[in-house]
Amino acid sequence: MARENQGLQIALIVFVITTILFGVMAFVFYRSSDQMAAKAKATDESAKRAENALREMTKDMEEVKGMIGVAETDDMARIREQSAADMQKYAATYPEDTRNYRGTLKEMFKALQGKNQLLDDQLQEVNTLTAFNQEREGVRQKQIKAFDDAAKAAGTEKDQEISKFNEDRDRMKDDAGKIA
Repeated sequence: MARENQGLQIALIVFVITTILFGVMAFVFYRSSDQMAAKAKATDESAKRAENALREMTKDMEEVKGMIGVAETDDMARIREQSAADMQKYAATYPEDTRNYRGTLKEMFKALQGKNQLLDDQLQEVNTLTAFNQEREGVRQKQIKAFDDAAKAAGTEKDQEISKFNEDRDRMKDDAGKIA
């Protein structure tokens, strides 16, 4: 009977050890499972943040595309191509560091201000010359009027002299006819 007891004791010890071993393993795996769940939750939150950031960046990129005047559906290769063509067409003479949309706008604004200043200067010069010409025209008109008045007076005087001459000639003819 001692042997039967001894077999039961060994079986009991084996079952207790395996139970403790399975308990420890269950605890370790449960703890590992909690850690993995926490990692999965953190990864899920990180993915949501990244997705939201991507969505915001996409909205910002579409807004920037609208600001620079390209279609929202254009890809980067098409945008680069259009940008290079625009810079070649509109900014070929500008310094290399300003060959972007913002720099080109600044350079064009400077050029426009210079042209506006030149135009203002030329307009002021035209106004000055116009005033001078009007003043000269006024003086000339006075001279022309004086010459016209003098010409009319001379014409009237001429007509009077012709009339007087004709009267004198007629009178002389009459006198000559009387004498004859």
